[in-house]
Amino acid sequence: MDPSHSAQDVVRCALCRDAVALMYCNVCHMHLCDDCVAKHLSDKSQVHTVVSLTQYLSSLQFPKCSDHPDKQCKLYCENCDCLICLHCVTPEKHKHHDLFNLKEIYQNKQEVIRNDLEELEKLIYPKYQEAATNSPVKRADGSQHWQKLRSARKTRRSPPSGSRRHHSNTTGGNR
Repeated sequence: MDPSHSAQDVVRCALCRDAVALMYCNVCHMHLCDDCVAKHLSDKSQVHTVVSLTQYLSSLQFPKCSDHPDKQCKLYCENCDCLICLHCVTPEKHKHHDLFNLKEIYQNKQEVIRNDLEELEKLIYPKYQEAATNSPVKRADGSQHWQKLRSARKTRRSPPSGSRRHHSNTTGGNR
């Protein structure tokens, strides 16, 4: 499948923009292919932390704070419905608000998803499989039932052989 003409594309390298990215730099927030990792690490202006893309995607990534771009958001302010960093707590803006730890929220959501998945696998999916298995049988039974009804209807409509239908004269003739 050609990824350039597909609805499902893979993550591409931020440097060469052609190869599939298998690595990620946590400092620069860049996806990198194997060939471009060495080139990226040669930039000595920053200390880079390059990890595999699967490792990056499987770990919790906190977003940057909009008010303090050098800090990561670690809290959720329920009153303002926004993510904030630890520096945002001290100003009057969020001082007496209901704040929640993002990691705890994440873990709670993971548990809810795990429970939903377990319910899906143990309760819902078996019922679906049973219904899907029985559906063609029920459809076939329904088709046979309709065939019998059609046949019975045709049999009732057709006159017995050797008999003729008599029409009554309703236009006012002799009675």
